[in-house]
Amino acid sequence: YRSPLTDPAGCVDDIIAAATACKEKPVIFSMSDATMLLLSRNRERVLAVALVPLPSVDSLECAANKEKTEALAQSLHIATIPHATFSKFPVVVKPIHSAVWVRGVGARGTASFAFSRSDVEERIDAVQSEMREAPLIQEYIQGEELGYEAICENGRVIASLAHRRIR
Repeated sequence: YRSPLTDPAGCVDDIIAAATACKEKPVIFSMSDATMLLLSRNRERVLAVALVPLPSVDSLECAANKEKTEALAQSLHIATIPHATFSKFPVVVKPIHSAVWVRGVGARGTASFAFSRSDVEERIDAVQSEMREAPLIQEYIQGEELGYEAICENGRVIASLAHRRIR
């Protein structure tokens, strides 16, 4: 399918065309925020031709927004990464969203490290220029990166997976 970032409408059209060509409704699993957000934002069209495990619109939009996710975690008394105080470096500069679209063109954001106050300012400018939003600036926490994913139905975990990033 076409890129969800450079041709979002074409991406959705390609996925729908591929699903329509199947004898039975296929199950589509999205592996990126960009694709999942597009499928969610076009859910009526997509769900007419495919089965897609999608959370509610509100849940997905919260999960795709690091500020909203952080606020939800804090409201549930779940520890979050502290915001940088600039008393020690490096710090982590990360976009609030990993994918955004401005006037139909997408951008994919990624976290970066800043090693000085001037480096932070340069990285803020870069994120604001590319993503059209101010980034989060958090303390750097050294250690392994672990992840957990789950497919749930009405609050019940149906399948889950944990991983350790090795690269």
